[in-house]
Amino acid sequence: MNNNTAKGKDFSGKAIQMFREGFNCAQSILTSFAPFIKLNEHDALRTSSAFGGGMGRQQEICGVLTGAYMVIGCLYGKTTADDDEANERTIELVKDITGRFAALHGNTHCRMLIGADLNTPEGREHIEMNDLFSKRCELYIETVCHLLKEITVSVPFKGNSKDNDKR
Repeated sequence: MNNNTAKGKDFSGKAIQMFREGFNCAQSILTSFAPFIKLNEHDALRTSSAFGGGMGRQQEICGVLTGAYMVIGCLYGKTTADDDEANERTIELVKDITGRFAALHGNTHCRMLIGADLNTPEGREHIEMNDLFSKRCELYIETVCHLLKEITVSVPFKGNSKDNDKR
């Protein structure tokens, strides 16, 4: 596979559009990359639906990151029990994107990134009044799409997953 196929793609535009249409952050990330990772949109939406709002609206690890982890797993993940190389590569890529995101935004947890509690009326009102989904979450979506694009261009798909050659 020539990893350069990711170079000209506008993953962030599709992801932000989906987010604005009402899909959660994790869904927006995984689904924008779905054609690239050979995943149909329906399965991408279903698979990632519980990860928005920091893992089921628990405001833990940001949904854009969990969406990114799913993309990384689809591209580089372990597909046979003995493929320790793919497992280690996947873990390193997850650590890398998490660290880079934290360096840019100061945190990886939804509650801290948004600065409000999604689960209280006061928190939701604060988010709405300050347009935080647009001002913050869309920035996080752009960041992760950019970082994922960098990874897919620079890190070759290898390991035991034979379908990587078809990407």
